[in-house]
Amino acid sequence: MSRAWIHQDARQVRIRGPENASYYVGWYDPEGKQRCKSFGTGSRGKQNAEKYQRRVEGELAAGTYQSARKATWKDFRAEYETNALAGLSYGTQGLVKQSLDVFEKHIKPKKISAITTRTIVSFVAKRRLDRGKAEGSKVSKATINKDLRHLRAALRKAKKWGYLATVPDFDMEREPELIKPYVTPEHFCKLFDGCDAATFPRDVPNVLPGDWWRALLLTAYLTGWRIGELLALEWTDVDLEEGAAITRADENKGKRDDRVPLHEVVCEHLAKIKAFHPRVFPWDHDLTHLYAQFRRLQESAKVTPEDWMRKQWYTFHDLRRAFATMNYDRMTGDELQKLMRHQSYATTQRYIKLGGKLRSKAADIFVPDIKGTRKQA
Repeated sequence: MSRAWIHQDARQVRIRGPENASYYVGWYDPEGKQRCKSFGTGSRGKQNAEKYQRRVEGELAAGTYQSARKATWKDFRAEYETNALAGLSYGTQGLVKQSLDVFEKHIKPKKISAITTRTIVSFVAKRRLDRGKAEGSKVSKATINKDLRHLRAALRKAKKWGYLATVPDFDMEREPELIKPYVTPEHFCKLFDGCDAATFPRDVPNVLPGDWWRALLLTAYLTGWRIGELLALEWTDVDLEEGAAITRADENKGKRDDRVPLHEVVCEHLAKIKAFHPRVFPWDHDLTHLYAQFRRLQESAKVTPEDWMRKQWYTFHDLRRAFATMNYDRMTGDELQKLMRHQSYATTQRYIKLGGKLRSKAADIFVPDIKGTRKQA
């Protein structure tokens, strides 16, 4: 059991290419637990990995290997990202890493075994002072809770792997019960009509940017799919004749394949952007550019969220919330949960009001009034 090995994460290689994927050293400790450490990309990363591989093999052979209890936070995080986060979607990996980065910024942890409840309390106190998105504001309690959820998941894994004797006990922040913002039907119609102002994507053969955006926004509004699911959707999983699409387990938070009905209006607009590309919505640019384009469409259409929403711009998730808000009384809770792909029914209940009795056919889904010159074109 003194052997160590060098490898690259298959998902990173597929997304970034072998030259931009990190090199890792993996090994089994004296207790038989698999360990891992990252060494970066390129020839330097590979050289450092080879050097560490020889060191670990020597320690294991000589019996001088340090136990996990003496391991650093840096060592644990490298193993966590390789063996735990690698199974999550690329977007979720980014969110988790972002939360762990914030924790490191405020706490600067050394030994993972030194992390206690007092450590987490200190982190929350410092996090509350961070700047929020709006000028002059502080970070929201919801954002702090998001960080705490990711941190708790990591610490639970640390206990399971033997890095911690116990998981520190800590409380979540109490969030105010606010009405969640969503794209209203009136604003959606303005956005839909203003899609010709889009300038990207320009590299999809025989597809105009305006048609691409109309299909994307309409599909999001009438399915409730997350933006990551839409960008990952492939034509092989779409049946325009039957009016259905499959969202894959490795691309959605529900972690299950689901066949979802598509409204005929969605199928009409998807047919207009069918091109010789495996993905339905190819976007070969940085995601920040996608969000910037969405903001420009809102500027061009003179669409601003209503005052009670307390935000300057709509996000793609507001399209998802609109689907739930406009359809909560058109189908049962179980049906809405299936279409939204919520893991917990409690999440679906936030969108449901008492007295809803209901249907689940795609034809019954709420459709904004996009008739007129645009639909006839």
